[in-house]
Amino acid sequence: MTIDNRNYILAATSDGIYLIDSTLNTRLVSDGNFNYVKARPDDNRRVYAGGPLSIKFLDFSAGLFNPSETRVPNLESRIINAVLSDNNELFVGTARDGVFVFSAVPLSNDSKDIVFEMSQIGMKNGLPASDQYSVFQFHGHILVSAHSGLYQIERKGRQFFAKPFDREFFAFYTKSQFINILKEDDTGNMWFQTNSKQTGQKKLFYVKWKGRQKEFISAPFQAFPDLEFYSVTPEGDSVVWLGSDDGVFRFDWSVSNSFSYSESFTTALHKVVLNGKTIYSRVSRNYLVSEPDAVTFRKGNIRFDFSAGYFIHEKQVQFSYRLEGYDDGWSEPSAENYKEYTNLPPGEYTFHVKAINPFGAEGTPAEFSFVIPAPWYSNWWAWTLGVLIAAALVVGIVTYFNRRLIKAKLRLENIVHSRTLEIQNQKKAIEIEKEKADKLLLNILPVRIANELKSTGRCQTEFYQSVSVLFTDISGFTAISELMDPEELVSKLDEIFTQFDDICSRNKLEKIKTIGDSHMSAGGIPVRNRTHAVDATLAAMEMQQFLEKMRSRNAADSIWKLRIGINTGELTAGVVGKRKFAFDIWGDTVNTASRLQDAGEPGKINVSSRTAELVSTFFDLTYRGKKPIKHKGEVDMFFVDGIKPELSVDGKMSRPNKLFWEKYNELLELKFLNF
Repeated sequence: MTIDNRNYILAATSDGIYLIDSTLNTRLVSDGNFNYVKARPDDNRRVYAGGPLSIKFLDFSAGLFNPSETRVPNLESRIINAVLSDNNELFVGTARDGVFVFSAVPLSNDSKDIVFEMSQIGMKNGLPASDQYSVFQFHGHILVSAHSGLYQIERKGRQFFAKPFDREFFAFYTKSQFINILKEDDTGNMWFQTNSKQTGQKKLFYVKWKGRQKEFISAPFQAFPDLEFYSVTPEGDSVVWLGSDDGVFRFDWSVSNSFSYSESFTTALHKVVLNGKTIYSRVSRNYLVSEPDAVTFRKGNIRFDFSAGYFIHEKQVQFSYRLEGYDDGWSEPSAENYKEYTNLPPGEYTFHVKAINPFGAEGTPAEFSFVIPAPWYSNWWAWTLGVLIAAALVVGIVTYFNRRLIKAKLRLENIVHSRTLEIQNQKKAIEIEKEKADKLLLNILPVRIANELKSTGRCQTEFYQSVSVLFTDISGFTAISELMDPEELVSKLDEIFTQFDDICSRNKLEKIKTIGDSHMSAGGIPVRNRTHAVDATLAAMEMQQFLEKMRSRNAADSIWKLRIGINTGELTAGVVGKRKFAFDIWGDTVNTASRLQDAGEPGKINVSSRTAELVSTFFDLTYRGKKPIKHKGEVDMFFVDGIKPELSVDGKMSRPNKLFWEKYNELLELKFLNF
């Protein structure tokens, strides 16, 4: 940048934009995280700088140390880079979201304030889907590099569209490679760099344009460090400056053109070592061992050491080899200058090796031929004799054992037949009895508890920190039992409790027991969960709804009304005793749930404050105040009025809707589980 006939350098860093004068004094002129800073083509005092999150325009016309700033509107997308066209339109490449175009428009004719008009170029405009879009300027055109090709942006009226730039460049885009840097030099030629998606390896190219003809040059840059060059700046006719994270590199065409990259050179095979003993050495150019022992050779290791007669960037020389008669093709080039083979099979072999210089030119290959003779027992007559002897032995052994087997088979067939029938009958009887026992045990105990009893013969009691206990009681049952026939009474209770069992199963509640006209169940056991309070409340509503339907279907059932109490807290659960196993729960939580049922009203669901706290986001509750219960004093109680209208189907507060289950499923996330 030139101001008042003095030259300055602007440097973009992760801490901001720094101004550097000819004495190397630095000064921060703009805060922020920037990857690049570029001058406008028509005025180098006006620059634009960008980073992954924002882009600024800086104007140094009015002052060197306090430039005016104009910020481009923030994008939600991560910014890759930006370029200012000859029409002063800013093209911004992003990750995944295509290219954005910003045009500065004055707010009014007499105002210096501006606004930005924004356009987006994406897949609907001809760009392919890509994880990254990089923008560049070449020959006055805006180019976009996506992961599948290089595209040119054209404008028709107020609309932008993308078309393939040049088919020859699509060869540089594969599943593992794409162009990530592109630059035009002062002569109108192109510099670009490819990047491997798998290995991260970079490769630099220079393209000479002669009309429509192009010459792609990469050999002079093969020896460059594997770095990403963010800027390419030609100086004069021969010098090019390349900027990277590790510093600035200077490339001189005059030096590069002074020697041939494809100059012939040799590949030397230094020595061949068999089982630690040198059998060939380039020093004497002779075999030191004329005929190695065949058996030792067959069982041993053979190693080839080689080098290249090339001394420019010799550490970057690579080798490729092939063992004719064993390898399918040439190996991938590597810097290793030896190859070892272990226990090669008999045969004729020729080892080929060639060196590859840093510029991709191959040296004259070297080769070494050798033979591994076959052992005596691999000859045809040895195989024939062995086959005849083996066949005779097999025939004799088979004949002898066949005679013994025929006799033994007849004896065993009768024994096996009778024993098989006996075992099958016993097995069927055992399986029938086992199936009966398993079904009976599963009807009495939870599945996990039943499996524990079957495997260990006993069940450990277990403490649960948070469980919801549900008690039901038939209101006025004593009077009902006096009016109804005993068989009819038992039948009606069976109908009600059978339905209650199904409701508990659907809502992940474990039935504990029934005592007379009372039904007791609990949520959160034996498998712990965070939804037990909601599950118990839903089950209680279904029980009340079932009795309500039963009363509406038959007037004689109008006497059946239900009180329900729910309490949440800690308790102990398990199986006690040796006979007549029963899964039960103990604790103050159980007693309080029973008292809540006693303090309830027919047709209502009475819950404790702890339960109300856990279900208040799902259900509408009515606070009853503090009510006295036996042995507990006064306790806060709540009636459940129904599901919140916004969480219920048609707002009727009786059945949960989709939103209810979405909130419910949030409780099921593993991060909320409390074991």
